[in-house]
Amino acid sequence: MKKKLAILYYESNFEKCHKLSKKFEKDYNLVFISTSFFDSLYDKDNNHNKLVKEKKNCYSFQSELFNFHKNIQDNNKVPKNYFHNFEKKYLNKISINDLIKTDYYLNETNNPREDILFHKDKTKKKYLVYLILKKIEQIINKEKIDIFLTLFPENFINNCFYQISKKGGKLFFSYYCNRDGTYTISENFCTNFSRVVKNSKNNKNKKKYDRFKILYKKKLIKPNNNLSSLKCFFLGIKNEVSRFFFHLLKIRITILRLRDQLKLKNENGFYMNYFMQKNQLQLYFVHLTYIYRSLILHLYIFIKSRKINKILKDKKYIYYPLHYFPEAYVYNQLNFDELEILKKISKIIPKEYKIIIKPHFLFFENGYEQHKISYYKNLLINKNIYFISPYFCNINLIKNAQATLSFIGTSLLQSTLVGKPAFRSGTSELNSFSGIYDLVKIVNFRKCIKKKIDVSKNYKKLFLLNNCSISNHDFNKNISGKNSLKLLKFFLNAKYVKI
Repeated sequence: MKKKLAILYYESNFEKCHKLSKKFEKDYNLVFISTSFFDSLYDKDNNHNKLVKEKKNCYSFQSELFNFHKNIQDNNKVPKNYFHNFEKKYLNKISINDLIKTDYYLNETNNPREDILFHKDKTKKKYLVYLILKKIEQIINKEKIDIFLTLFPENFINNCFYQISKKGGKLFFSYYCNRDGTYTISENFCTNFSRVVKNSKNNKNKKKYDRFKILYKKKLIKPNNNLSSLKCFFLGIKNEVSRFFFHLLKIRITILRLRDQLKLKNENGFYMNYFMQKNQLQLYFVHLTYIYRSLILHLYIFIKSRKINKILKDKKYIYYPLHYFPEAYVYNQLNFDELEILKKISKIIPKEYKIIIKPHFLFFENGYEQHKISYYKNLLINKNIYFISPYFCNINLIKNAQATLSFIGTSLLQSTLVGKPAFRSGTSELNSFSGIYDLVKIVNFRKCIKKKIDVSKNYKKLFLLNNCSISNHDFNKNISGKNSLKLLKFFLNAKYVKI
């Protein structure tokens, strides 16, 4: 009897999922589930409608969200004990409230973004979640799904299905998008190193391994600049001034989007902004505020980093790169709190060690700085903590540090590849790498930084991970390729050998 495979898709990856599904139609009974429970309102659920026309077995959350926004002024309440009963029946040692906390849009407590519109009445959010859960319950009970596949691990629906799969002993795996543009298959929702099979041919191919090692040394541990603190400061100011003028030119696009938003409101008779975003005019000024805040932040960091050159020369410091936040693989975990991480490391390191904090450069390059200055002020919890510009070379900071500290970031891996220990607070595919230690379990810091790191073992694990990755070229243009299809079918059949 055929197993039932559920493909969870998002707007941005629907075409990929659609292509992928054609390879499994003969071997599996397919169920398509749209996890675009916000975007589906604006694009009128076009992808779901396409599946309906093709007579596919498919589900969407559009009607639930549509009715929620239409009746948002009503005094709707969640039936008593519904969340508790759902947790007991379907979830694996996690509460609905925890799932809400780890969602990009639904959590106003942790989410620093100011472009999302939260309703003043918190019971509205609970009712929205209730509607989603009712639909999920309907899908689970009707379809009896054996395997879940997702390409988008970041939202409430994906998180919920993942927890349901753990409770029911089902297989849940996802494509994990790497920094180099490849997709790695993970059977644990992108939180653990995949239990891939040791491919004897690949492991014995020394030439291929040597080429890989040279390539990844260039990718991961080659310095990208040698800028001084002063040059970094001026580069930051120049970037923000440039962004400011480009943003002013976006007013026309903003007006056109506002027009479309009003047109949609007139068609439906109500707005659909709650728990997604503010209206386009508000967004324009929020993003303008982000640029201004980034400009001030560069100045603040420069003033606070006057002693940084001496610290870098002494090399007695712990490097702490901040995350680009919110981001999918960070926000799916409950214990993400950068201030708490800093407090923990401050308690266990010797007093002669400094801590250098670097904000994530993507806030300033491709996104907007979303934290307020007060957030950074709170991070300076003692006199041994210093800031450095986001444009300062990451690799140079890692090479000269005694150790690297992060939640789950790539800097942890980079640190071990140059022979420096790293401390993590979160759970990721990096957990099993040599030299990466769980911050919670650290008792003696001095012993940890003296432990030998098996760099060769880490490169071999990276090599294995690379061999079980599919490039964008394979994924987009050659999904019928033997490597891609064989790898996918292997994971679907759940035949694992631990590394």
